Amino acid sequence: MIDKEFFLFLLRNNPSAELLSHLDRVFCKCGYIRHWCIEMTMGRWNPMQNEMDAELKDIHTLEQLYEFLIARNHEVQEHTKQP
Repeated sequence: MIDKEFFLFLLRNNPSAELLSHLDRVFCKCGYIRHWCIEMTMGRWNPMQNEMDAELKDIHTLEQLYEFLIARNHEVQEHTKQP
């Protein structure tokens, strides 16, 4: 997992598409970061065209995105532990 302050620093400084893809792999292999940053224009626009848009509709800041990813990662880990 990436430290919150480091995560915020990386995304506040014009991240490349490669960096976004790498962060997605580190967090949950889910594509949320790239989708939120590129498709949703850093949370300022939500086309509501797919499931990711619906899940990210209330995420408007990098801090909220980080907390969402932490919670999502925890959910995924709990789901994979169940028999």
